[in-house]
Amino acid sequence: MSEAVITYLRQKGTPATAAELAKSALHITSAPPKAVVKVIQVLLKDDDRVQKVGEDGWVYVQQQPGGQSLSQQAFLLCKMLPQQVASWREWRQVGFRAFRDGQLKQARLFELNSPGKWSQFAAYLQKIQSQHQQAIFIFDGFGNQMSMLRRAMYELAGSELDAACLTLRQIVKCLHDCRLQSESALSQRLGVVDLDECGMEQLIHTFSAQFLSCLDQLADKDILTVSQLNEFLSDERETIDFSRYGFDIEFLRALPRSPGVYVMIDGGGKILYVGKSKNLNQRLNGYFSSTTEPDEKLTAMRRDMYDVRIYPAGSELEALLLEQELIRMLNPPLNRQTEIFVRLHRQKSRFKRILILPAAEEDTVVAYLLHPERGLKRLCLCLNDRASKAALYPGLADLLANEPLPEVYDQHREEEILQIIEQFYFSDAPVPETIEDPHLSEIAFSWISEHEDSVNCIDLRKVTLPKECLRLLFEYAHHI
Repeated sequence: MSEAVITYLRQKGTPATAAELAKSALHITSAPPKAVVKVIQVLLKDDDRVQKVGEDGWVYVQQQPGGQSLSQQAFLLCKMLPQQVASWREWRQVGFRAFRDGQLKQARLFELNSPGKWSQFAAYLQKIQSQHQQAIFIFDGFGNQMSMLRRAMYELAGSELDAACLTLRQIVKCLHDCRLQSESALSQRLGVVDLDECGMEQLIHTFSAQFLSCLDQLADKDILTVSQLNEFLSDERETIDFSRYGFDIEFLRALPRSPGVYVMIDGGGKILYVGKSKNLNQRLNGYFSSTTEPDEKLTAMRRDMYDVRIYPAGSELEALLLEQELIRMLNPPLNRQTEIFVRLHRQKSRFKRILILPAAEEDTVVAYLLHPERGLKRLCLCLNDRASKAALYPGLADLLANEPLPEVYDQHREEEILQIIEQFYFSDAPVPETIEDPHLSEIAFSWISEHEDSVNCIDLRKVTLPKECLRLLFEYAHHI
């Protein structure tokens, strides 16, 4: 559905309102204006091919990747201690410093020595994606700070770190054609005084000086834009050899820019890793970019995998839930199972509601019944007469053959749906065994707290009758 909107905007070339997009691209003719705006917001959220114009307008943006000047590009410097850890919970000090409009901003430092400090850190991670959407994240390149920040973002903030990431070690190695075994060697190449036995404030100061010196050295080589930097790093690094894989670069380039799950397998058909992304194209291409400095996990992926299978999802939330289920079922060796826990700073999102999002198949939506005590139940609603469980998980019959899938209901089974709603929200009787893994409801509540303003929800605090709830459910479903 989002591609239909993108195609319409690209062909039109000028801004279009939500009402115009709904009518001309999605063929929705009778829907409340606010619902239309929410639908378009969900479809176009985080798509860098479009830009918001005014309150309810969008325009296609001609893509000029990498054309931004390095001096005006936004960066976020990231520093963690200890640098090498088995879990991000072992961090004791963390520092961030933004570089915007050619200037370094005030550093944000965290001493992670108490539960209260961890809560502040989690709240900050929750804001990083929105505050630094266009930034390139910069690390020094020592230890596993980059991969651990990705895990911390997911586990503490419930979101993925999809930003481009680079290391000073990688850049300086290419600039000087040398191996850098220590931070002091990095500082020496950059002409920065390295401080011994200092705290995070001094380390961030030194890291900032290293970063500015790196920009100067790049400018001396006439590397002035992001695209020139990417080209320079790509030329200096070994090109990925795709002959060993069951796919090629064209396969990666053709991947959809939409949510889904990917499964990496080795030459013998063994599943190595299960991952998810709200943008499959960006995530999979990132794994095989020659400018990506591989950590231990990425090195193992590139070495052991042979093929990758793609399974589309109708929404980012469904991709998150499906990833969790597949990891639990398959226990892939390269997945480090993450702990899922209640995030106390998001309690305001925990109330009875029904969330309605598109499924992967056309004319199909998923209703997520959420209850703070009873957890999560999913209903797949098929709006035509071709109801099938494949509508929820297309192509996954081989992996999910022995698993109970959410039931798929067509529009002729309203009485059954009404009974489910009554049992789940309006009855004190025990809930049937069809209620799903409680970990999944935690994922759903965390996700929805990040998307309150852009999703369709039925608030059960305001709807007191099951039949009214059913009416609203189908009304929203037909408008998506």
